[in-house]
Amino acid sequence: MALLPSAGQTQSSPNNGQQTGALNNALNLIDPSNIRKQISGLLDGGLSSLFNRASSPTVNIVNATDPNNPLKSDWRVRLSLPPSSPLLTSNALLSVLSQPGRPSGLVFPYTPSISVTHTARYQEQALTHNNYKNYFYEGSDVSAIQIQGDFTVQNHDDAIYLLASIFFLRSCTKMFWGSDADAGNPPPIVYLDGYGDFYFPHVTCIVTSFQHTMPAEVDYVEVKYSDGSGSTISSANQQVARLPTTSQITVTVQPIYSRKNIANNMSLTAFSQGHLLKGNGGFL
Repeated sequence: MALLPSAGQTQSSPNNGQQTGALNNALNLIDPSNIRKQISGLLDGGLSSLFNRASSPTVNIVNATDPNNPLKSDWRVRLSLPPSSPLLTSNALLSVLSQPGRPSGLVFPYTPSISVTHTARYQEQALTHNNYKNYFYEGSDVSAIQIQGDFTVQNHDDAIYLLASIFFLRSCTKMFWGSDADAGNPPPIVYLDGYGDFYFPHVTCIVTSFQHTMPAEVDYVEVKYSDGSGSTISSANQQVARLPTTSQITVTVQPIYSRKNIANNMSLTAFSQGHLLKGNGGFL
């Protein structure tokens, strides 16, 4: 078995080398992992000696509504409601998604997988005695956008955020009904932002489908939620939620534009130059 040299080993004389070799042999036999750690310069847990173990990572949560914030260009993928949406009025659970210091709405905590399709529709016409078909342009559209992202639950705050995200998307797929002040109105409009103003420039969308996949091979944690008044958001018999430590949410949104917006703002020349972005139509 080859012996590992000790860190900073010097060999000034034959006797010195023999003593060092014997010491190395003993260390390798007694604690081989410790001698390898000394040679590599790593601390316990694989941390480099240059790493300050007393420090903790800092995560900057951006307030996208503050124009004075130097970090206002938040590129994370976000689904949000209009500020005046009735769903945000006195809603303790959904308020978790719009706390001060955070971008409002559902922010995907991990980079999601997104599929975007742009389509130009052509009607084909097979002419008699012709070697080729003719194609006549009908129109263009942006197909539904599918967003698939992971959610993890490692503590109480993570669990509440996942629970609020689920109820946010459940609510965005249902119409106002019954005793609602806006009874009869369709599901609410959402805005899609992400990756800067040139990719998802505050796009007006509707949520057409939502899927939450709860795996069988992960742990589930129990969580209760208080609205600050001492009561629990669940029913009076203290029901609780059990959420997976790792799960996946898939959302399908369809970009939509009002006829007024299209008539007044849409221009292919302006669009191709990137002028019809956030605040100027939000066209994809």
